Amino acid sequence: MRLKFLARFSNSPLFSVNLILFRSLKKGPANGGVAAISRRSNVSENLADAIIGTEDVDDIADLLGNDSAQIREEALDDLINQSSNVELWHAPLVSRPELPDGAAQRMAGFLAENLLDALKQRSDLDPTALAAVSDIVRDRLGGNKVDDTNAVGAGFDFLKVEPPIAKVARLHVSNKLTDASIVKDMQAGDHVFVFAALIVRSAVDLTVARKIFVEKSPKGIFALIGKARLPSSLLVMIQQQMGRIAPSEIIELPADDSFPMAQKEIDWQIEFFSDISARA
Repeated sequence: MRLKFLARFSNSPLFSVNLILFRSLKKGPANGGVAAISRRSNVSENLADAIIGTEDVDDIADLLGNDSAQIREEALDDLINQSSNVELWHAPLVSRPELPDGAAQRMAGFLAENLLDALKQRSDLDPTALAAVSDIVRDRLGGNKVDDTNAVGAGFDFLKVEPPIAKVARLHVSNKLTDASIVKDMQAGDHVFVFAALIVRSAVDLTVARKIFVEKSPKGIFALIGKARLPSSLLVMIQQQMGRIAPSEIIELPADDSFPMAQKEIDWQIEFFSDISARA
């Protein structure tokens, strides 16, 4: 299939230009060369991958600002995950012609105030996404609080967004929902994805998982992580960043890195929060 695709388009002038640029990029162009390539019209997906692979913040910013550049959804998703700490990418990301599902909600959690209005004005946001973005913006700017059925405070933004369970489930079925990918997304601050991964790998109902975090229960979070069989390296990080657990209440990982909760306790905690959710 790949050979037929290449044969079909190999005579295209656009294909030839991008192939030459891709080869020059792999060889390492002179200073300023990558930036010039990033700003060219109709940058291909392969060429965009190569530019992103340079890990140069300025060149990637130029690529993101190039509306005609074809960036794979997965690659764009990864850049959005990293962008919370890269302010230079914020403005071009807000202006990208298309954003992956859930991206606007994630970006609303870290964009500067002057870019939030531009994000809310995007024409491709459906009513549900727009409402979620508006809620996050309101909380960040000190507006009205929402009740605990939708989670409280800006620290629980990931609970206000519909988690991409179907997408994550497909990754799980195809063996692509690896420990390494979940750790990477946690480190990038993609709490929405990690929350969906917890639900899919633990096979716990969404309402139960939400209740555990709303109640800010260290043992409940531990049980959810244990049932999902996530790496022990995430135990403290998820408590701190997603659970907003007070430092004095965080359950630390033992010195031998063993999981500090028996299966019987894990099952009891999940059943306990299932009962609470059912009565709510």
